[in-house]
Amino acid sequence: MSNKFIATTRFNEDTFQQYISYKNKINTHQCIYGSPLRIKEHIPLESYIYVIEMNNSQNKIKGIGLIINKHHPDKYYRIYNDQDYNRYIYKGKKRLDISLVKDPYYQKVIEVLEQLLFKGERHCKRAQGITELPQWILKNKYEFDFIKCFNNLFNKYLK
Repeated sequence: MSNKFIATTRFNEDTFQQYISYKNKINTHQCIYGSPLRIKEHIPLESYIYVIEMNNSQNKIKGIGLIINKHHPDKYYRIYNDQDYNRYIYKGKKRLDISLVKDPYYQKVIEVLEQLLFKGERHCKRAQGITELPQWILKNKYEFDFIKCFNNLFNKYLK
């Protein structure tokens, strides 16, 4: 499957700590996200989605996960204290913690994304659930390919 997408999910300090605690409890370096809403239908089932973890309290990207667009109703997951956020569960086998990114080029890409996601009148802090990255970022005037960049980033840091 060659089609990949980029989406965001939002945390505050409390929900990010709940997320990390849950990952530590189940002893995984993979990613698992709970959402009150399903991922939009125009993203095909079984497609790969890079999920940018936005910490709205810090205005920082904390990580990027790679999930498959497939809801996991196989069991009840208690990732977050607010059960509404545990309604739809999406999993992936890869997650890159941004603190591991040392390459100046990729650090600059993350810095630019933080500016676009957290600042200005078109910021992305208010959405709910896992939402596709807006087209104004994906189809930018510089023709920068964020999907290709994320592919290379994951290949470099998560072999």
